[in-house]
Amino acid sequence: MALSIISVVKRAKPPWERNYVGRPCWDPKVVAICLFMKVFTARTYDGIEAYLKTNTFVGEQLKLTSLPGHSVIARSMTKMPLSYIRTISRLITFQMRRRGMDVAADSSGFSLKTSNKWFDIRIKRQSSKKDYFKLHIVIDVETNVILQFTITDWRASDSREF
Repeated sequence: MALSIISVVKRAKPPWERNYVGRPCWDPKVVAICLFMKVFTARTYDGIEAYLKTNTFVGEQLKLTSLPGHSVIARSMTKMPLSYIRTISRLITFQMRRRGMDVAADSSGFSLKTSNKWFDIRIKRQSSKKDYFKLHIVIDVETNVILQFTITDWRASDSREF
């Protein structure tokens, strides 16, 4: 998994431009690799920092003696464009598909408002308005890596998304 992330991010363009004013910053690609390692290993920010310090494989592959800490990785999460995340995730998925995988697909509805339900109870009538979103998701069963996801309104069918 780590080799796939490293090779894909190294080939891609950086997620943001490096700032040359002030204190020297980390290379955006190195920070992106650490961030994707955090996401794909399902660790906390402190957990990924400890993992990267104890597991020197990533540092050796990047030819670095130290890697960004948890605060740098956390700040990068807010700077990372969603388009970059989708692109890198898609490229990692293509690499993983070459080895073969078992996937699971699911669609679930999520209601974000409870005010309509309360209003229905208060007026003792059921509203015909649908106020929920659907999350269509495909994951790799072995690694729990999210391969694809889309968020749609309640009218979207599963067959179009998968």
